[in-house]
Amino acid sequence: MPDLSAAPRPPSRRLRRIATVVALVVVAVGCAGGDDGADVARDTVPPATGATSTTATTVPAETTTTTTPRTPASGALRTPSGQLVPVRAQLVDGSAWVVGTPCGAEAEVAAGTRVESTRVVLDPGHGGRESGTISPQGLWESELNLDVAVRVEQLLLARGVSVELTRRTDQQVTVPIRAELARALGPEVLVSIHHNGGDVGPSTVPGTLVFHQADSPASRRLAGLLHERVTAAFADLPVAWVSGMVPGAMAVRNDEGGDYYGVLRRAPEVPAVIVEALYLNGAGEAAALELDVVRQAEAVAIAEGIVAYLTTTAAGSGFRPPLTFADGAVPSREPAECTDPPLG
Repeated sequence: MPDLSAAPRPPSRRLRRIATVVALVVVAVGCAGGDDGADVARDTVPPATGATSTTATTVPAETTTTTTPRTPASGALRTPSGQLVPVRAQLVDGSAWVVGTPCGAEAEVAAGTRVESTRVVLDPGHGGRESGTISPQGLWESELNLDVAVRVEQLLLARGVSVELTRRTDQQVTVPIRAELARALGPEVLVSIHHNGGDVGPSTVPGTLVFHQADSPASRRLAGLLHERVTAAFADLPVAWVSGMVPGAMAVRNDEGGDYYGVLRRAPEVPAVIVEALYLNGAGEAAALELDVVRQAEAVAIAEGIVAYLTTTAAGSGFRPPLTFADGAVPSREPAECTDPPLG
């Protein structure tokens, strides 16, 4: 088990030993990519985090509401089907909880396990028909995000740090519900895990980006700690790095001065960041991310950054000046319809 409280360090000997393997995979992918791979890569957007939510939803059967009066309630509920949903109220007769569904509707759920709080919320970006970036090899970002998030969870749990995920399956969860879950659980940190895409050019270093809340010193510190560790974890891989913007930890504001990204803007009470670890539409980086050892190295780096934030006063590094994105600068790729899963 790696020492997650350790200071930043070079990649392990094991990671350096697999450098040749990564190089061979990169060469193989470069030879096999072809026009079909390029067509897939062009169907991505930079950065792939999405700032808006769907407006059309498919409502599950459980959303048939009653006229029974409600009483305020908080926290989250793990439903019998395993979905974690924010609690909004309870019926006064105790017969059901009123919850927000993954697609943003409202449902009454009669049974489930209450989750009052957690120290860390991990948010695997995208899900369902919302793929995020797709690699030249056909790897969906949504699948990769979830895989890395589960690895981070396991590392944190081994250190006694409580963790909840905004999704555990290939299920779409709208941005407002992701943020509502974070507010409901009141964690010390919210880390949204992504991998980037879009127009890129050559880079001398990994194109790791960590977006933090513009007006939160705590979020900025968390972003710096994550950026330096994730960048160091990849530094020795023999990959032709790409980037669409200068890598670093930074804030992005919208035209009104608030945080551009919805998951950061909608949970101002929680120190929150978005980690864009690598560019999934870069052939070399995508090939590396197919390897278990590389995904594990990324997960260890994210876990180390979180633990450093929770247990030290370290300031982090890699900070860049803030940016401003105009409305629509990052197109939302969420499907027009969102289908809620069964909750009962």
